[in-house]
Amino acid sequence: MYVGGRAMPYRIIFLGTSAGMPTLTRNLPGILLEWDSDLLLFDCGEGIQRRFMEYRMGMSRPLRIFVSHMHGDHILGLPGLLQTFSLLDRKTPVEVYGPSRIEDYLRCIRCTIGLNPTYDLRIFKVEDGLYYDFESYRILCRRVQHGDESYGYRFEEKDRPGLFNPDKAIALGIPKGPLWKKLQLGESIKLDDGRIIEPKEVLGPPRKGFKLAYT
Repeated sequence: MYVGGRAMPYRIIFLGTSAGMPTLTRNLPGILLEWDSDLLLFDCGEGIQRRFMEYRMGMSRPLRIFVSHMHGDHILGLPGLLQTFSLLDRKTPVEVYGPSRIEDYLRCIRCTIGLNPTYDLRIFKVEDGLYYDFESYRILCRRVQHGDESYGYRFEEKDRPGLFNPDKAIALGIPKGPLWKKLQLGESIKLDDGRIIEPKEVLGPPRKGFKLAYT
């Protein structure tokens, strides 16, 4: 995907957009953000795993699920999805983030349907204003009004290094090749003459990252 003339490492897929109950053409809520190798699923309504398969998302990729609130139309897809992962002998961990009752809900699922995950199922209770920090992005959780303990989530790509200025690099006597690449990635380098070159000497100001809100 291209935004503002640059290639973006993401894809947004609307797996379900109905509310309360499904329709003949719309599944219950589920928005998938594909970010590099990671999958971020916001809510998991009934039928979401079928849409997972339809879009060939793969059943072993790194997955983080963010539940906005504990109404049935937003969480009833979780039992089937988690069970299918086990049937397929998934080994990659699954992380589930949600309101305070999310842990009780998942514990109940494990007891009632005999779910015994073949993978590490990690559960996180979110709080208002809490940030979860990952390698290239972070997730902000904010409390919202919806008649129950409900949260909105904001995905924030971390700021990227500024644009590389080849003229400055040449003026500093930096040979083209791997050293240029390191500077573009924000890493300091050491030249043969002993000089240390910092990225800020050849890069423009940091570029703001992509943001996406779900509420």
